[in-house]
Amino acid sequence: MDHFSEQVWVDFVRGIGQPKTSRELETHLARGCPDCTPVCGLWKKVYSVASNEPSFSAPDDVVRMVKLEFAASQSPEVNSWIMARLMFDSLSQPLTAGVRSGAPDSRQLMFEAEGTMVDLVLDTRRQSGKISLVGQVIDKAEHESRRGK
Repeated sequence: MDHFSEQVWVDFVRGIGQPKTSRELETHLARGCPDCTPVCGLWKKVYSVASNEPSFSAPDDVVRMVKLEFAASQSPEVNSWIMARLMFDSLSQPLTAGVRSGAPDSRQLMFEAEGTMVDLVLDTRRQSGKISLVGQVIDKAEHESRRGK
């Protein structure tokens, strides 16, 4: 059975989908599709939160304090963007001897720019379909001074 794309579900939930497609979706949901019912429910929740967002506002005193903090912390000089270099990618490493093929469940990437390193690990959880991203930012000068002690 063909299922519908995320964009079709979003349009359906927002009430802006094509009438023919909307009827097909309603019929499909009425049949109780175990895959599409939760997808529709998720997009209904997202739409509900998004439609209520304009009514949310922070207290005026909090907004004033945040604006003051940002104004005080901004440096007068404009920094140009610097592209980090990829220093390490675990996918570029050869497979272990005797292994013919295999898709790793995790990938490590390390980037460096101007003495700062960013170490990232992406883990895929096949059973849940989720991806985990964990990382750290390291100041190389500080790290090397600690290693020397």
